[in-house]
Amino acid sequence: MGLAASIEEGREASEQVGDKVLKRDIKDIAEKLLDGLDAKAIKRGRVVRHDADAMELHPLRKSLKKLRYSVEFLQSIHRPKKAKQFLRRLKKLQDALGEINDAAMTTRLAEGLAADKHLELAPSVAVISSSHGRAARGAMKALAKSWQACSEEPRFWRRI
Repeated sequence: MGLAASIEEGREASEQVGDKVLKRDIKDIAEKLLDGLDAKAIKRGRVVRHDADAMELHPLRKSLKKLRYSVEFLQSIHRPKKAKQFLRRLKKLQDALGEINDAAMTTRLAEGLAADKHLELAPSVAVISSSHGRAARGAMKALAKSWQACSEEPRFWRRI
């Protein structure tokens, strides 16, 4: 008998429905999931303090994306105000990482054009590189500040 049939017949307590894991409180499952994603992001975030480049920061960017989407999905089972505050911090981190990545990619593409025997583009590439380098340094400072704030924020999903 399938799961839907068991539920329709009022047998949801039946062992046929599933094992004990399926009967666990969603908050317990969510806490473990979010803790795991958070731990991975924190581990990957160690590079923030070392003035890393966009390539070194990319794994952190991916981890924060997974953490943010998971928090968004699970926020309704927690205190909404705390979840929204944490999401704002994650968004700031992602914005800074996005700026750093955009600056690196723009510079890389411009330098690639100049390297392809378009020496007339060299002055423009220098301006682009300088401008985006300043933007990346500013975003790195914002990232470091946001990372510190997010690291110190209590994790709203943890039961105390």
